Amino acid sequence: EFRRVLFRSITVTASGYSSTLTKAFTYESQISNYPYPSGLVPNGLVYDSHRRRVYLLTNTQVDVFSLNTNSFVAPIIPPTLNGMMMLTGLDISIDGSLLAIANLSDQSVALLNPDTPTNAPKLVPLAISPFGSSYPGGPYSVAATSNGTFFVGTSIPQISGGTGSLYELNPVTGAAPQRGGVASYLNTAGFRLLRSADGTRVLIANPNFSAGPLSLWNASTNSFSSTGTPGYVNDGAISGDGTDRKSTRLNS
Repeated sequence: EFRRVLFRSITVTASGYSSTLTKAFTYESQISNYPYPSGLVPNGLVYDSHRRRVYLLTNTQVDVFSLNTNSFVAPIIPPTLNGMMMLTGLDISIDGSLLAIANLSDQSVALLNPDTPTNAPKLVPLAISPFGSSYPGGPYSVAATSNGTFFVGTSIPQISGGTGSLYELNPVTGAAPQRGGVASYLNTAGFRLLRSADGTRVLIANPNFSAGPLSLWNASTNSFSSTGTPGYVNDGAISGDGTDRKSTRLNS
């Protein structure tokens, strides 16, 4: 079920010291539940502040929840290049004009207008097979940037290792060249991309790697920096303003 929970700030004062945690989770005496219309548990959520919608990514469609009506509206089913459907990544452009949806098995990224998703969507092929045709791969994760582009992380589900790749998709031209200058290991099986609210910073979290590196892209320099973390990285998060980032890890 999808639940809408309010956020409030909490201030704690002790021994003359005061600290405020903004938009902290709070107990709500009443929480409204909204059953998923597709019956599928989403593997990703994206908030559209321009339309006050939440996009819930499932393997076969994008469920759409309207905060204006507190109800699910018509889902978005992206077109395909090869008739395959395994949706694994989703993000909205900073200006709200485009949704980018990664379809791993179809080896494509769909670019569409959230207001008219069936009207002239663009499909960008992104097939990778560095280990031969027996191990096909495609787009896995997506993050919008303040430059108007999308970073696209790839995945080859059958293989794990340090030979993954990152691409930068230009939605105007449809070009998606491989991105150089990534400062750390990229997991071949797939990795997470997370961005600040304004898209000026994009965090790369690489799962299941002993050195646990995190890479951060900064729009001001158009380059990546990297830092190590102890243990095995499992996931990551970045604050809305891009000044803080966190990683979670699995203890070995």
